[in-house]
Amino acid sequence: MENLPLYEENLIAHDAETGLALPRWLDPATQAQDEDAHLLAELIEAYAKPDLLDPLRFIEVQIERLLTQSDALSGIKRTIDSRTLIRVDFTTRPSNTGFIGTSTPKRSTRHFELRDIVTDQHLVELEDKALVKVIWPRDFPPALIDSLENADLQTLYREQVLAHFTHPDNEYVYKLLAKQTLAARLQSYAAKANTSDSYRKLVKGYLDNKVHPKTVRFQNRYTVTQAVYLEANVALTGTIPGAALLVFLGASDTDAVIELPAPAAGRKAVVESSTLLAELIYARLKLYDRLAIGSFSMKYTGIMERSNDFLRKPSLTFHKTDDIISYLYLTHLEHTLSDMDTLVSTRHERMMDKLLELGGVVMTVMSMAVMMPTIGAGLTARPLLAFLFGMGTVGVEVARGSLADHPDEAGEHYRAAIIAALAEMVGLIAPAILRSGLAKPDKRALTNTVLKRMRFDGVAPPLYHDIPVMKRNIIPSELGAMHLKRRLIERLRKGPNAAQDMVYEYARATRQTVEGHELIIYRGQVFRGDMRPPKTIFKEGFELRTPADEIRRDIHQVTGVRGGFGGGRNALDPDGKGISTSAFYYKEHTGAYVYGGQRGGYTYVIDTVDMDGYHLYANHHMAKYPNTRHINLRPTEINYGENIPPDIILGAYDKSGNFIPNDIALDYFARRRASEIEVQLAEAAAQAAKKAAIQEAADRVKNNSV
Repeated sequence: MENLPLYEENLIAHDAETGLALPRWLDPATQAQDEDAHLLAELIEAYAKPDLLDPLRFIEVQIERLLTQSDALSGIKRTIDSRTLIRVDFTTRPSNTGFIGTSTPKRSTRHFELRDIVTDQHLVELEDKALVKVIWPRDFPPALIDSLENADLQTLYREQVLAHFTHPDNEYVYKLLAKQTLAARLQSYAAKANTSDSYRKLVKGYLDNKVHPKTVRFQNRYTVTQAVYLEANVALTGTIPGAALLVFLGASDTDAVIELPAPAAGRKAVVESSTLLAELIYARLKLYDRLAIGSFSMKYTGIMERSNDFLRKPSLTFHKTDDIISYLYLTHLEHTLSDMDTLVSTRHERMMDKLLELGGVVMTVMSMAVMMPTIGAGLTARPLLAFLFGMGTVGVEVARGSLADHPDEAGEHYRAAIIAALAEMVGLIAPAILRSGLAKPDKRALTNTVLKRMRFDGVAPPLYHDIPVMKRNIIPSELGAMHLKRRLIERLRKGPNAAQDMVYEYARATRQTVEGHELIIYRGQVFRGDMRPPKTIFKEGFELRTPADEIRRDIHQVTGVRGGFGGGRNALDPDGKGISTSAFYYKEHTGAYVYGGQRGGYTYVIDTVDMDGYHLYANHHMAKYPNTRHINLRPTEINYGENIPPDIILGAYDKSGNFIPNDIALDYFARRRASEIEVQLAEAAAQAAKKAAIQEAADRVKNNSV
């Protein structure tokens, strides 16, 4: 278990009442922590909206929407995606205009991806060409062509980002993160062994509200976002007056705080010579400002005469503010929107503004190739339109992942960066909003639970790995199985949220190639809404309406590859292909409850840990966009191509959320899980004994050598 990522660990607890081992999820002592995890996940999920954090995903989702809503034939819709190549004709401008040697205009053709056409990137690349014309395929209906040509995704994206991050709840989260990050970076810096007592007292002065933070500007004109300046004053005992700290939100814990000596003690030399400082400042300038600045340098510039002395203007200046946290929020939002406008500027805007014309602007993160002035050791700055990572410590890693040459490398960087940022957000927010402080082990378990929830909800990146076959040949103790069953019933009776917690705990997914298509296979618990009463379902289970042999002959009727969502939401649905379930009881107007309890029926809890469920939306997306980076999609609909027997239907919730247990299925689940726990404990004990034996042998060798 140690080699699994943090949010994939399957933790085992010991019941304080009996001392018996049981899943962490069933430990009564952890239930308050699950409530905390629910609160944190809801807060962070609302803030970290996936479609807005990834512009590439936003483009693909919007193009998919335009295609789905069009009147094109279904066969055409299945063959079109954001990467579909579209022909563009253009004329190369003559090299000169004289009569002698005048070249004849040449008509040429290039192919661009549909997403480039929709976002006008073909016009950027063909800026110096004439008579640029998109040649749409003949089978594209006029209405579809019109919607693609007039889709203003840039404006739509900007409006959605602005609306989302100016919402009071998200402003609250940002400011909370900014405040906590600033304090955490300073406390970490003060705890370092090589930090002087003078700077430690400066940090304490800020935390005690005796030092007023200032804002930072470059060349006294350009706002440096996500930066805070703290300077020791004469009234602060034990510090060097004028000595200061620059704190950079979004930087790693190692690089976040930079010491600046007092101006008279060599500050100019430090500012001009520090490559790290130059990189941190440059990364926090607006893209448009970078274009205006041109060749970037931290050298003091200009000559300012004062009496008979000649002084250089400092490259950094610092300014008072009454509310540094609000300032950080507003300037960072302004920075994000400014960069977006620069990156997606129209041809008319570029013609009117030569700076924009120099930018070679593009919108898609994966295609960013904006070559800016370099600083340091050949550092090339490329902005990332992701508001979330202004608060994380991994912005550089995210950018590197988004721009990596190899797709696998890019995906790995991207996943690692998002997980690191989200985990840090949990750690920063938790102490500020939860009922009490957390010990380190509890904080780790809480982060584990929160990240599982966010992965399910499409915020954290997906993680797919082989699902091992559990060893269940050990007969569990009767006491252990009975106790686990009792705890299970107690927990499920607390309501649908408890059942949803079980899904987060147990669910796993893997990627498999099935009959020529890569699929996401789901294993775990699911929900299904049905109008029939538990008395019937606990006896009959859920049966396919389509013959199983027919499905086996053509499995992609139920996998999602061909679409076909809604595999028999009701047992009487004659058009259903497969048995439709959901990993969600109810989530933003979707989930099994919509087809069960909400209609006055029942919402069943099913343990399908040994059955292959097909993630319809993910499989459909991968089939339609086989060459794109895989994105996380909620498992809103999990489809099964075989009957669901009654002995794995754990129970049902009625329309009021009251739990109706299925005793036989609960008994089977408890015995199987108790067996698995005993296997895991035995393996852990064997591993510990092996480690102890190795250590003992090493100690003997060491003693003999002495």
